[in-house]
Amino acid sequence: MWPLVVAVALLLGCQLLQLALAWHANGSAFAYPLDDAYIHLAMARTLAETGGLGITEHAFASASSSPLWLVLLACGWWVLGSCVWLPLGLATSAALLLVAAADRLWRRAGLSANGRLLALVALVLLVPLPTLANSGMEHTLHAWLAVVLLERLQRFGPATGRAERVGLLVVAAAFGAVRLESAFLLVVALGWLAWRRSVGMALLAGFAASLAWLLLGVVSLRHGGFLLPNSIVLKGGRVPIPGIDPVQHGWLTGLRALLRRGHIGLLVATLATLFGLGRGRANAAVLGNLVVVLVAVLLHVQWARLGWFYRYEAYLIAAAVVFAVPVVPTVSAACGPAARRVLGALLVATTGVMVPRAVRAFVDLPRASAHTYRQNVQLGRFLAEHGNGRPVAVNDIGAVALLANAPVLDLVGLADTEVARARRAGTFDAAFVRELTTRRGISLAVVYEDWFPGQLPPEWPRLARWRVVEPFWGSTVAFFAVDPRDRAHWQQALERMAATLPDGVVVTP
Repeated sequence: MWPLVVAVALLLGCQLLQLALAWHANGSAFAYPLDDAYIHLAMARTLAETGGLGITEHAFASASSSPLWLVLLACGWWVLGSCVWLPLGLATSAALLLVAAADRLWRRAGLSANGRLLALVALVLLVPLPTLANSGMEHTLHAWLAVVLLERLQRFGPATGRAERVGLLVVAAAFGAVRLESAFLLVVALGWLAWRRSVGMALLAGFAASLAWLLLGVVSLRHGGFLLPNSIVLKGGRVPIPGIDPVQHGWLTGLRALLRRGHIGLLVATLATLFGLGRGRANAAVLGNLVVVLVAVLLHVQWARLGWFYRYEAYLIAAAVVFAVPVVPTVSAACGPAARRVLGALLVATTGVMVPRAVRAFVDLPRASAHTYRQNVQLGRFLAEHGNGRPVAVNDIGAVALLANAPVLDLVGLADTEVARARRAGTFDAAFVRELTTRRGISLAVVYEDWFPGQLPPEWPRLARWRVVEPFWGSTVAFFAVDPRDRAHWQQALERMAATLPDGVVVTP
Protein backbone atom coordinates (compact mmCIF):
# COMPACT_ATOMS: atom_id res chain seq x y z
CA MET A 1 0.00 0.00 0.00
CA TRP A 2 2.80 2.43 0.79
CA PRO A 3 3.98 2.82 -2.87
CA LEU A 4 0.47 3.96 -3.77
CA VAL A 5 0.43 6.44 -0.88
CA VAL A 6 3.78 7.88 -1.99
CA ALA A 7 2.62 8.14 -5.62
CA VAL A 8 -0.60 9.91 -4.62
CA ALA A 9 1.37 12.30 -2.44
CA LEU A 10 3.73 12.99 -5.36
CA LEU A 11 0.85 13.65 -7.74
CA LEU A 12 -1.03 15.96 -5.39
CA GLY A 13 2.17 17.67 -4.24
CA CYS A 14 3.20 18.47 -7.82
CA GLN A 15 -0.29 19.72 -8.56
CA LEU A 16 -0.36 21.98 -5.52
CA LEU A 17 3.07 23.39 -6.35
CA GLN A 18 2.02 24.11 -9.93
CA LEU A 19 -1.20 25.75 -8.74
CA ALA A 20 0.72 27.83 -6.19
CA LEU A 21 3.11 29.05 -8.87
CA ALA A 22 0.19 29.87 -11.18
CA TRP A 23 -1.67 31.58 -8.31
CA HIS A 24 1.36 33.76 -7.62
CA ALA A 25 1.87 34.59 -11.31
CA ASN A 26 -1.81 35.57 -11.60
CA GLY A 27 -1.77 37.88 -8.58
CA SER A 28 -3.73 35.49 -6.34
CA ALA A 29 -6.18 34.30 -8.98
CA PHE A 30 -6.92 30.91 -10.51
CA ALA A 31 -7.05 30.20 -14.23
CA TYR A 32 -6.85 27.08 -16.37
CA PRO A 33 -3.97 26.98 -18.86
CA LEU A 34 -6.22 26.40 -21.87
CA ASP A 35 -9.36 28.14 -23.06
CA ASP A 36 -10.71 24.66 -23.92
CA ALA A 37 -11.46 24.02 -20.24
CA TYR A 38 -13.73 27.07 -20.22
CA ILE A 39 -15.43 25.93 -23.44
CA HIS A 40 -16.46 22.69 -21.77
CA LEU A 41 -17.52 24.48 -18.61
CA ALA A 42 -19.64 26.97 -20.57
CA MET A 43 -21.30 24.12 -22.49
CA ALA A 44 -21.86 22.21 -19.24
CA ARG A 45 -23.65 25.21 -17.78
CA THR A 46 -25.89 25.47 -20.85
CA LEU A 47 -26.68 21.76 -20.72
CA ALA A 48 -27.36 21.76 -16.95
CA GLU A 49 -29.49 24.91 -16.93
CA THR A 50 -31.37 24.70 -20.23
CA GLY A 51 -30.94 21.14 -21.49
CA GLY A 52 -29.49 22.54 -24.72
CA LEU A 53 -26.16 22.14 -26.45
CA GLY A 54 -24.12 25.30 -26.90
CA ILE A 55 -21.51 27.57 -25.37
CA THR A 56 -24.35 29.90 -24.34
CA GLU A 57 -28.11 29.58 -24.18
CA HIS A 58 -28.46 31.76 -27.26
CA ALA A 59 -27.50 29.28 -30.00
CA PHE A 60 -26.76 25.62 -30.68
CA ALA A 61 -23.07 24.71 -30.92
CA SER A 62 -21.36 21.35 -31.27
CA ALA A 63 -18.09 22.60 -29.80
CA SER A 64 -17.18 19.71 -27.47
CA SER A 65 -14.99 16.84 -28.62
CA SER A 66 -15.74 14.84 -25.44
CA PRO A 67 -19.42 13.97 -24.87
CA LEU A 68 -18.72 12.07 -21.64
CA TRP A 69 -16.68 14.91 -20.12
CA LEU A 70 -19.42 17.38 -21.02
CA VAL A 71 -22.10 15.23 -19.34
CA LEU A 72 -19.98 14.77 -16.20
CA LEU A 73 -19.39 18.52 -15.95
CA ALA A 74 -23.09 19.22 -16.53
CA CYS A 75 -24.05 16.82 -13.74
CA GLY A 76 -21.56 18.52 -11.44
CA TRP A 77 -22.88 21.95 -12.38
CA TRP A 78 -26.46 20.81 -11.79
CA VAL A 79 -25.54 19.55 -8.31
CA LEU A 80 -23.04 22.19 -7.20
CA GLY A 81 -24.04 25.21 -9.25
CA SER A 82 -21.44 27.59 -10.65
CA CYS A 83 -18.05 26.17 -9.68
CA VAL A 84 -14.91 26.96 -11.67
CA TRP A 85 -13.01 24.28 -9.72
CA LEU A 86 -15.23 21.49 -11.05
CA PRO A 87 -13.03 20.47 -14.04
CA LEU A 88 -9.96 20.45 -11.80
CA GLY A 89 -11.69 18.17 -9.30
CA LEU A 90 -12.86 15.72 -11.95
CA ALA A 91 -9.51 15.60 -13.74
CA THR A 92 -7.65 15.08 -10.47
CA SER A 93 -10.05 12.30 -9.43
CA ALA A 94 -9.46 10.51 -12.74
CA ALA A 95 -5.69 10.84 -12.32
CA LEU A 96 -5.93 9.27 -8.84
CA LEU A 97 -8.06 6.43 -10.23
CA LEU A 98 -5.43 5.79 -12.91
CA VAL A 99 -2.64 5.58 -10.32
CA ALA A 100 -4.71 3.22 -8.16
CA ALA A 101 -5.57 1.01 -11.16
CA ALA A 102 -1.91 0.74 -12.14
CA ASP A 103 -0.86 -0.19 -8.61
CA ARG A 104 -3.60 -2.84 -8.44
CA LEU A 105 -2.51 -4.39 -11.74
CA TRP A 106 1.14 -4.46 -10.74
CA ARG A 107 0.38 -6.00 -7.36
CA ARG A 108 -1.53 -8.79 -9.11
CA ALA A 109 1.44 -9.29 -11.42
CA GLY A 110 3.67 -9.86 -8.40
CA LEU A 111 5.84 -6.74 -8.62
CA SER A 112 7.76 -5.84 -5.48
CA ALA A 113 6.91 -2.75 -3.48
CA ASN A 114 10.09 -1.00 -4.61
CA GLY A 115 9.38 -1.88 -8.22
CA ARG A 116 5.84 -0.56 -7.95
CA LEU A 117 7.05 2.67 -6.39
CA LEU A 118 9.53 3.29 -9.21
CA ALA A 119 6.90 2.49 -11.84
CA LEU A 120 4.24 4.68 -10.19
CA VAL A 121 6.63 7.62 -10.03
CA ALA A 122 7.34 7.14 -13.74
CA LEU A 123 3.63 6.98 -14.51
CA VAL A 124 2.87 10.18 -12.57
CA LEU A 125 5.72 12.22 -13.98
CA LEU A 126 6.09 10.96 -17.54
CA VAL A 127 2.45 11.01 -18.68
CA PRO A 128 2.53 13.84 -17.12
CA LEU A 129 -0.42 13.54 -14.74
CA PRO A 130 -0.01 16.73 -12.63
CA THR A 131 -0.09 19.00 -15.69
CA LEU A 132 -2.99 17.13 -17.30
CA ALA A 133 -5.03 17.18 -14.09
CA ASN A 134 -4.41 20.89 -13.54
CA SER A 135 -5.48 21.57 -17.12
CA GLY A 136 -9.04 20.64 -16.14
CA MET A 137 -9.56 18.56 -19.26
CA GLU A 138 -10.72 15.02 -20.02
CA HIS A 139 -7.33 13.48 -20.74
CA THR A 140 -6.72 11.91 -17.32
CA LEU A 141 -10.16 10.29 -17.59
CA HIS A 142 -9.25 9.10 -21.07
CA ALA A 143 -6.03 7.52 -19.81
CA TRP A 144 -7.73 5.81 -16.86
CA LEU A 145 -10.52 4.35 -19.02
CA ALA A 146 -7.96 3.06 -21.54
CA VAL A 147 -6.23 1.10 -18.78
CA VAL A 148 -9.51 -0.19 -17.33
CA LEU A 149 -10.72 -1.33 -20.77
CA LEU A 150 -7.52 -3.25 -21.52
CA GLU A 151 -7.54 -4.76 -18.03
CA ARG A 152 -11.08 -6.09 -18.55
CA LEU A 153 -10.22 -7.44 -21.98
CA GLN A 154 -7.18 -9.14 -20.48
CA ARG A 155 -9.43 -11.02 -18.03
CA PHE A 156 -12.19 -11.80 -20.52
CA GLY A 157 -12.75 -15.45 -21.35
CA PRO A 158 -15.38 -18.16 -21.92
CA ALA A 159 -16.10 -18.33 -18.19
CA THR A 160 -16.66 -14.59 -17.83
CA GLY A 161 -19.96 -13.96 -16.05
CA ARG A 162 -22.84 -11.69 -17.05
CA ALA A 163 -21.84 -8.92 -14.63
CA GLU A 164 -18.31 -8.83 -16.06
CA ARG A 165 -19.66 -8.72 -19.61
CA VAL A 166 -21.98 -5.83 -18.77
CA GLY A 167 -19.08 -4.10 -17.06
CA LEU A 168 -16.99 -4.43 -20.20
CA LEU A 169 -19.77 -2.89 -22.30
CA VAL A 170 -20.10 0.02 -19.87
CA VAL A 171 -16.36 0.67 -19.91
CA ALA A 172 -16.26 0.46 -23.72
CA ALA A 173 -19.13 2.94 -23.95
CA ALA A 174 -17.43 5.35 -21.55
CA PHE A 175 -14.03 5.06 -23.22
CA GLY A 176 -15.53 5.60 -26.65
CA ALA A 177 -17.46 8.65 -25.43
CA VAL A 178 -14.55 10.41 -23.79
CA ARG A 179 -12.62 11.20 -27.00
CA LEU A 180 -12.87 10.20 -30.65
CA GLU A 181 -9.22 9.09 -30.64
CA SER A 182 -10.41 6.15 -28.52
CA ALA A 183 -11.33 4.55 -31.84
CA PHE A 184 -7.68 3.67 -32.51
CA LEU A 185 -7.32 1.62 -29.35
CA LEU A 186 -10.86 0.24 -29.59
CA VAL A 187 -10.50 -1.04 -33.14
CA VAL A 188 -7.33 -2.94 -32.29
CA ALA A 189 -8.50 -4.18 -28.87
CA LEU A 190 -11.90 -5.34 -30.05
CA GLY A 191 -10.37 -6.89 -33.17
CA TRP A 192 -8.09 -8.88 -30.89
CA LEU A 193 -11.08 -9.87 -28.75
CA ALA A 194 -13.02 -11.03 -31.83
CA TRP A 195 -10.09 -13.05 -33.16
CA ARG A 196 -9.16 -14.71 -29.87
CA ARG A 197 -12.38 -15.10 -27.92
CA SER A 198 -15.75 -13.60 -28.89
CA VAL A 199 -16.93 -11.96 -32.11
CA GLY A 200 -20.35 -11.20 -30.63
CA MET A 201 -18.92 -9.47 -27.57
CA ALA A 202 -16.56 -7.44 -29.74
CA LEU A 203 -19.44 -6.24 -31.92
CA LEU A 204 -21.55 -5.31 -28.88
CA ALA A 205 -18.65 -3.41 -27.32
CA GLY A 206 -17.99 -1.59 -30.59
CA PHE A 207 -21.63 -0.51 -30.79
CA ALA A 208 -21.56 0.63 -27.16
CA ALA A 209 -18.39 2.64 -27.80
CA SER A 210 -19.95 4.47 -30.77
CA LEU A 211 -23.34 5.13 -29.16
CA ALA A 212 -22.53 8.55 -27.67
CA TRP A 213 -21.15 9.81 -30.99
CA LEU A 214 -24.20 8.54 -32.87
CA LEU A 215 -26.53 10.36 -30.47
CA LEU A 216 -24.47 13.55 -30.61
CA GLY A 217 -24.40 13.34 -34.41
CA VAL A 218 -28.19 12.98 -34.63
CA VAL A 219 -28.70 16.01 -32.38
CA SER A 220 -26.19 18.03 -34.39
CA LEU A 221 -27.73 17.11 -37.75
CA ARG A 222 -31.18 18.07 -36.47
CA HIS A 223 -29.78 21.53 -35.67
CA GLY A 224 -28.15 21.89 -39.08
CA GLY A 225 -24.68 20.91 -37.89
CA PHE A 226 -22.20 18.22 -38.85
CA LEU A 227 -22.24 14.56 -37.88
CA LEU A 228 -19.06 15.14 -35.83
CA PRO A 229 -18.17 18.13 -33.62
CA ASN A 230 -16.92 21.19 -35.47
CA SER A 231 -13.39 20.93 -34.06
CA ILE A 232 -12.97 17.46 -35.54
CA VAL A 233 -14.52 18.43 -38.86
CA LEU A 234 -12.26 21.48 -39.19
CA LYS A 235 -9.11 19.53 -38.33
CA GLY A 236 -9.83 17.21 -41.22
CA GLY A 237 -10.08 20.03 -43.74
CA ARG A 238 -7.50 21.25 -46.25
CA VAL A 239 -8.11 24.99 -45.79
CA PRO A 240 -5.75 26.62 -43.23
CA ILE A 241 -7.71 27.66 -40.15
CA PRO A 242 -6.27 29.86 -37.38
CA GLY A 243 -5.59 28.00 -34.17
CA ILE A 244 -6.33 24.60 -35.74
CA ASP A 245 -3.64 22.48 -37.35
CA PRO A 246 -5.28 20.21 -39.91
CA VAL A 247 -4.44 16.53 -39.55
CA GLN A 248 -2.41 15.34 -42.51
CA HIS A 249 -3.09 11.82 -43.79
CA GLY A 250 -0.22 11.10 -46.20
CA TRP A 251 1.44 7.70 -46.15
CA LEU A 252 4.55 9.09 -44.47
CA THR A 253 2.67 11.12 -41.86
CA GLY A 254 3.10 8.55 -39.11
CA LEU A 255 6.80 8.01 -39.85
CA ARG A 256 7.47 11.75 -39.78
CA ALA A 257 5.59 12.02 -36.48
CA LEU A 258 7.66 9.22 -34.94
CA LEU A 259 10.88 10.90 -36.05
CA ARG A 260 9.78 14.36 -34.93
CA ARG A 261 8.45 13.22 -31.55
CA GLY A 262 11.35 11.25 -30.15
CA HIS A 263 9.49 10.11 -27.06
CA ILE A 264 6.81 8.40 -29.17
CA GLY A 265 9.34 6.81 -31.52
CA LEU A 266 11.31 5.37 -28.60
CA LEU A 267 8.09 4.23 -26.95
CA VAL A 268 7.19 2.28 -30.09
CA ALA A 269 10.67 0.72 -30.22
CA THR A 270 10.46 -0.28 -26.54
CA LEU A 271 7.04 -1.88 -26.90
CA ALA A 272 8.10 -3.78 -30.00
CA THR A 273 11.26 -5.03 -28.28
CA LEU A 274 9.36 -6.12 -25.18
CA PHE A 275 6.91 -8.05 -27.30
CA GLY A 276 9.65 -9.70 -29.33
CA LEU A 277 11.64 -10.73 -26.27
CA GLY A 278 8.57 -11.69 -24.25
CA ARG A 279 7.02 -14.16 -26.69
CA GLY A 280 6.88 -17.52 -25.01
CA ARG A 281 8.20 -16.07 -21.77
CA ALA A 282 5.67 -13.51 -20.48
CA ASN A 283 1.92 -13.76 -19.88
CA ALA A 284 0.17 -14.02 -23.27
CA ALA A 285 -2.72 -11.75 -22.28
CA VAL A 286 -0.36 -9.00 -21.10
CA LEU A 287 1.66 -9.33 -24.31
CA GLY A 288 -1.59 -9.06 -26.24
CA ASN A 289 -2.26 -5.71 -24.57
CA LEU A 290 1.27 -4.58 -25.46
CA VAL A 291 0.53 -5.28 -29.11
CA VAL A 292 -2.82 -3.50 -28.88
CA VAL A 293 -1.15 -0.38 -27.48
CA LEU A 294 1.68 -0.57 -30.03
CA VAL A 295 -0.67 -0.76 -33.02
CA ALA A 296 -2.91 1.95 -31.53
CA VAL A 297 0.11 4.27 -31.26
CA LEU A 298 0.94 3.67 -34.93
CA LEU A 299 -2.67 4.37 -35.95
CA HIS A 300 -2.79 7.50 -33.81
CA VAL A 301 0.38 9.04 -35.23
CA GLN A 302 -0.90 8.35 -38.75
CA TRP A 303 -4.42 9.71 -38.35
CA ALA A 304 -4.43 12.13 -35.41
CA ARG A 305 -2.36 14.81 -33.75
CA LEU A 306 0.26 14.60 -31.02
CA GLY A 307 1.15 17.15 -28.39
CA TRP A 308 -0.96 20.29 -27.92
CA PHE A 309 -0.02 20.82 -24.29
CA TYR A 310 0.98 17.18 -23.70
CA ARG A 311 -2.60 15.98 -24.05
CA TYR A 312 -3.36 13.99 -27.15
CA GLU A 313 -0.99 11.03 -26.66
CA ALA A 314 -1.40 10.86 -22.85
CA TYR A 315 -3.78 7.86 -22.94
CA LEU A 316 -1.31 5.86 -25.03
CA ILE A 317 1.68 6.71 -22.84
CA ALA A 318 -0.28 5.74 -19.72
CA ALA A 319 -1.44 2.42 -21.22
CA ALA A 320 2.07 1.67 -22.49
CA VAL A 321 3.62 2.23 -19.05
CA VAL A 322 0.94 0.23 -17.21
CA PHE A 323 1.16 -2.86 -19.42
CA ALA A 324 4.89 -2.72 -20.19
CA VAL A 325 6.01 -2.63 -16.56
CA PRO A 326 4.94 -6.23 -15.66
CA VAL A 327 6.75 -7.59 -18.72
CA VAL A 328 10.12 -5.98 -18.02
CA PRO A 329 11.22 -8.15 -15.05
CA THR A 330 10.05 -11.36 -16.75
CA VAL A 331 11.92 -10.58 -19.95
CA SER A 332 15.04 -9.44 -18.09
CA ALA A 333 15.16 -12.66 -16.09
CA ALA A 334 14.58 -14.94 -19.10
CA CYS A 335 16.78 -13.32 -21.76
CA GLY A 336 20.51 -13.38 -22.32
CA PRO A 337 22.94 -10.55 -21.51
CA ALA A 338 22.85 -9.05 -25.02
CA ALA A 339 19.04 -8.82 -25.06
CA ARG A 340 19.05 -7.33 -21.57
CA ARG A 341 21.53 -4.67 -22.68
CA VAL A 342 19.37 -3.73 -25.68
CA LEU A 343 16.25 -3.53 -23.55
CA GLY A 344 18.02 -1.55 -20.85
CA ALA A 345 19.39 0.91 -23.41
CA LEU A 346 15.90 1.44 -24.85
CA LEU A 347 14.36 1.98 -21.41
CA VAL A 348 17.08 4.46 -20.45
CA ALA A 349 16.77 6.32 -23.77
CA THR A 350 12.97 6.51 -23.55
CA THR A 351 13.10 7.75 -19.98
CA GLY A 352 15.91 10.18 -20.84
CA VAL A 353 13.80 11.76 -23.58
CA MET A 354 10.63 11.90 -21.52
CA VAL A 355 12.12 13.40 -18.35
CA PRO A 356 12.89 16.79 -20.00
CA ARG A 357 9.38 16.69 -21.46
CA ALA A 358 7.96 16.20 -17.96
CA VAL A 359 10.02 19.13 -16.66
CA ARG A 360 8.78 21.34 -19.49
CA ALA A 361 5.21 20.33 -18.73
CA PHE A 362 5.64 21.27 -15.08
CA VAL A 363 7.08 24.68 -15.98
CA ASP A 364 4.65 25.35 -18.82
CA LEU A 365 1.47 25.06 -16.77
CA PRO A 366 1.98 28.18 -14.60
CA ARG A 367 3.09 30.13 -17.67
CA ALA A 368 0.07 29.05 -19.70
CA SER A 369 -2.25 29.74 -16.76
CA ALA A 370 -0.83 33.25 -16.43
CA HIS A 371 -1.39 33.88 -20.13
CA THR A 372 -4.98 32.65 -20.04
CA TYR A 373 -5.70 34.76 -16.96
CA ARG A 374 -4.21 37.91 -18.48
CA GLN A 375 -5.94 37.49 -21.81
CA ASN A 376 -8.96 35.17 -21.99
CA VAL A 377 -10.23 35.69 -18.45
CA GLN A 378 -9.79 39.47 -18.70
CA LEU A 379 -11.70 39.51 -21.98
CA GLY A 380 -14.52 37.58 -20.33
CA ARG A 381 -14.49 39.96 -17.37
CA PHE A 382 -14.48 43.01 -19.65
CA LEU A 383 -17.48 41.81 -21.63
CA ALA A 384 -19.33 40.74 -18.48
CA GLU A 385 -18.85 44.15 -16.85
CA HIS A 386 -19.25 46.40 -19.89
CA GLY A 387 -21.00 44.40 -22.61
CA ASN A 388 -24.54 44.57 -21.23
CA GLY A 389 -25.44 41.49 -23.26
CA ARG A 390 -24.31 42.93 -26.62
CA PRO A 391 -23.40 40.24 -29.20
CA VAL A 392 -19.64 39.92 -29.78
CA ALA A 393 -17.37 38.15 -32.27
CA VAL A 394 -14.25 36.42 -30.95
CA ASN A 395 -11.75 33.72 -31.85
CA ASP A 396 -11.29 32.30 -28.32
CA ILE A 397 -14.76 31.46 -27.07
CA GLY A 398 -14.45 29.65 -23.74
CA ALA A 399 -13.80 32.21 -21.01
CA VAL A 400 -15.79 34.85 -22.91
CA ALA A 401 -18.87 32.60 -23.18
CA LEU A 402 -18.62 31.42 -19.56
CA LEU A 403 -18.10 34.81 -17.94
CA ALA A 404 -20.05 37.17 -20.21
CA ASN A 405 -22.88 34.79 -21.22
CA ALA A 406 -23.78 37.04 -24.14
CA PRO A 407 -24.43 35.95 -27.74
CA VAL A 408 -21.02 34.93 -29.11
CA LEU A 409 -20.03 34.56 -32.77
CA ASP A 410 -17.02 32.26 -33.12
CA LEU A 411 -14.98 33.47 -36.09
CA VAL A 412 -12.89 30.28 -36.05
CA GLY A 413 -15.91 28.02 -36.40
CA LEU A 414 -15.62 25.69 -33.42
CA ALA A 415 -18.97 26.90 -32.10
CA ASP A 416 -20.59 28.15 -35.30
CA THR A 417 -21.60 25.85 -38.14
CA GLU A 418 -22.08 28.68 -40.65
CA VAL A 419 -18.50 29.85 -40.12
CA ALA A 420 -17.19 26.29 -40.23
CA ARG A 421 -18.93 25.62 -43.55
CA ALA A 422 -17.53 28.83 -45.02
CA ARG A 423 -14.02 27.96 -43.92
CA ARG A 424 -14.25 24.46 -45.36
CA ALA A 425 -15.59 25.86 -48.62
CA GLY A 426 -12.88 28.54 -48.81
CA THR A 427 -15.44 31.37 -48.83
CA PHE A 428 -14.50 32.88 -45.48
CA ASP A 429 -13.41 36.41 -46.44
CA ALA A 430 -14.06 40.02 -45.49
CA ALA A 431 -17.34 40.11 -47.43
CA PHE A 432 -18.59 37.00 -45.64
CA VAL A 433 -17.55 38.37 -42.24
CA ARG A 434 -19.19 41.72 -42.96
CA GLU A 435 -22.50 40.15 -43.99
CA LEU A 436 -22.52 37.65 -41.13
CA THR A 437 -21.69 40.14 -38.38
CA THR A 438 -24.29 42.58 -39.69
CA ARG A 439 -26.95 39.89 -39.84
CA ARG A 440 -26.09 38.67 -36.33
CA GLY A 441 -26.10 42.20 -34.90
CA ILE A 442 -22.50 41.98 -33.69
CA SER A 443 -21.40 45.00 -31.69
CA LEU A 444 -17.70 44.30 -31.04
CA ALA A 445 -15.01 41.98 -32.45
CA VAL A 446 -12.05 40.84 -30.32
CA VAL A 447 -9.54 38.84 -32.32
CA TYR A 448 -5.93 38.04 -33.08
CA GLU A 449 -5.43 40.12 -36.21
CA ASP A 450 -2.77 37.79 -37.64
CA TRP A 451 -5.31 34.95 -37.63
CA PHE A 452 -7.47 36.79 -40.17
CA PRO A 453 -5.23 38.13 -42.97
CA GLY A 454 -7.43 40.15 -45.31
CA GLN A 455 -10.56 38.63 -43.75
CA LEU A 456 -11.66 41.49 -41.49
CA PRO A 457 -13.71 44.31 -43.07
CA PRO A 458 -11.32 47.26 -43.52
CA GLU A 459 -13.95 49.77 -42.38
CA TRP A 460 -13.98 48.37 -38.84
CA PRO A 461 -12.23 50.91 -36.60
CA ARG A 462 -9.66 49.41 -34.27
CA LEU A 463 -10.23 50.77 -30.76
CA ALA A 464 -7.33 49.25 -28.80
CA ARG A 465 -4.91 46.37 -28.45
CA TRP A 466 -4.08 44.29 -25.37
CA ARG A 467 -0.68 42.65 -25.42
CA VAL A 468 0.51 40.03 -22.94
CA VAL A 469 4.12 40.85 -22.07
CA GLU A 470 5.21 37.22 -21.52
CA PRO A 471 2.95 35.32 -23.91
CA PHE A 472 2.48 31.58 -24.07
CA TRP A 473 0.03 31.62 -26.99
CA GLY A 474 -0.93 34.56 -29.24
CA SER A 475 0.27 37.72 -27.54
CA THR A 476 -2.02 40.50 -28.81
CA VAL A 477 -5.77 40.86 -29.19
CA ALA A 478 -7.36 43.76 -31.03
CA PHE A 479 -10.77 45.34 -30.40
CA PHE A 480 -12.86 46.45 -33.38
CA ALA A 481 -16.10 48.42 -33.24
CA VAL A 482 -18.35 46.48 -35.61
CA ASP A 483 -21.52 48.51 -34.93
CA PRO A 484 -20.71 52.24 -35.34
CA ARG A 485 -23.50 53.14 -32.92
CA ASP A 486 -21.66 51.38 -30.08
CA ARG A 487 -18.21 52.78 -30.79
CA ALA A 488 -18.30 55.45 -28.06
CA HIS A 489 -19.56 52.95 -25.52
CA TRP A 490 -16.75 50.48 -26.19
CA GLN A 491 -14.12 53.22 -26.32
CA GLN A 492 -15.09 54.48 -22.90
CA ALA A 493 -15.36 50.95 -21.52
CA LEU A 494 -11.86 50.07 -22.73
CA GLU A 495 -10.46 53.20 -21.12
CA ARG A 496 -12.08 52.31 -17.79
CA MET A 497 -10.99 48.68 -18.04
CA ALA A 498 -7.34 49.58 -18.73
CA ALA A 499 -6.86 50.76 -15.16
CA THR A 500 -8.04 47.43 -13.72
CA LEU A 501 -6.02 45.01 -15.88
CA PRO A 502 -3.41 42.85 -14.10
CA ASP A 503 0.32 43.40 -14.43
CA GLY A 504 1.74 41.93 -17.59
CA VAL A 505 -0.92 43.36 -19.92
CA VAL A 506 0.04 46.36 -22.05
CA VAL A 507 -2.77 48.47 -23.55
CA THR A 508 -2.25 50.28 -26.83
CA PRO A 509 -5.06 52.78 -27.56
